[in-house]
Amino acid sequence: KVIRTLLDNGVELHVYGDSWKSSPFHKHPLLKIHPSVTGDSALKVMAESKISLNIMAWHKDGFTERIANSMLNGSVVVSDKSTQLEELFTDGKDLVLFELNHLELLPEKIKNLLSFPENLKEISKNSRDKVEESHLWSHRAQHLLKLLNKIKE
Repeated sequence: KVIRTLLDNGVELHVYGDSWKSSPFHKHPLLKIHPSVTGDSALKVMAESKISLNIMAWHKDGFTERIANSMLNGSVVVSDKSTQLEELFTDGKDLVLFELNHLELLPEKIKNLLSFPENLKEISKNSRDKVEESHLWSHRAQHLLKLLNKIKE
């Protein structure tokens, strides 16, 4: 529904992987299907993207590595809401959140972002700074070690 809503409202999407060729909208003129990418190539795509669209699938209370990688590589994350995203980041400052039950608002949010490159650049910088400051794997490892030490006590 997210993809269909964006395409039908004039938002061009670049997607990666052959599985998109069997999607119900694979022939839509605004859906640009590229070959699969992995590892460093995926990070390069994120760095070249103005926006990274994220849909939280089963992680409705989470924060994924893909989101952090997008932010670290300068792409503005546009994601459906999750408890942790709302706790860790500020909507409109560090990322842009949308509600799955109000998809009609999403195309305009994305068009507005793309219309104001300075705002896009500021959100990108804010999110990169926040991830570098608090959400790298090294931060997660330190937190885990603290938890393990508490268990020992």
